[in-house]
Amino acid sequence: MNELHLHLKVCEGCGRLWLRNIGTSGVYCQRCNTNLAQFPARRRRTGRPHKISQVCGQKKQVLENCGGEL
Repeated sequence: MNELHLHLKVCEGCGRLWLRNIGTSGVYCQRCNTNLAQFPARRRRTGRPHKISQVCGQKKQVLENCGGEL
């Protein structure tokens, strides 16, 4: 006799109840997965990275002016 183990889940897209096999992941029902697949893929940010050393230097200067230490 074969057994099928399922989780009852709530879709995070539409709020509908659906069944998911145990051991798989996913938060959307089949209809929402189909709708989301029609959107273009997310693009990466192309902005300039923050200059961490400059920011840390500014924080250190503020702390020293206020009598604190870093």
